[in-house]
Amino acid sequence: MSAYQKSPKEWLKENPTKTLNDYFKEVGTSAATNTSHKSSSSVPGRSTSSIQTWHILVPLCLLILVFTNPSAEDHRLVVQQEASDALQKEAGNWGVFNGVRNMGSKWLSNNLVDTGNRTNLLIASTHVVYVNGERAGITLGALGNVWVKLD
Repeated sequence: MSAYQKSPKEWLKENPTKTLNDYFKEVGTSAATNTSHKSSSSVPGRSTSSIQTWHILVPLCLLILVFTNPSAEDHRLVVQQEASDALQKEAGNWGVFNGVRNMGSKWLSNNLVDTGNRTNLLIASTHVVYVNGERAGITLGALGNVWVKLD
């Protein structure tokens, strides 16, 4: 077994007249390099590959959120479609006149329901929903989707 494979304590027991300086002169820099390499790589949770992965994933996710942020027109169309669907459900089944019911609900939703006061957060956006000029709720848009929350 060579000297650098022994710990300094073992080497001192075998060579009681020598010092630690003599041990490191005999071993050279290989023992110091090996021990320092072990201690630096044994730091828990500090892998350089995981740090580099985060530097790539976070900006990529933010870019995806920015480019899929719905426009003001998307918010308006979703609110008007939900209003039209609610009016059709409220009106019930008109039999052969369902087409007239659908046209009427579409016309009412287009003329009475609107959105305004956009808050664009770059990764998401919100709008206030107005029905006949009165505040009726809010929309939240992100990842290409729009969700409506009525008051």
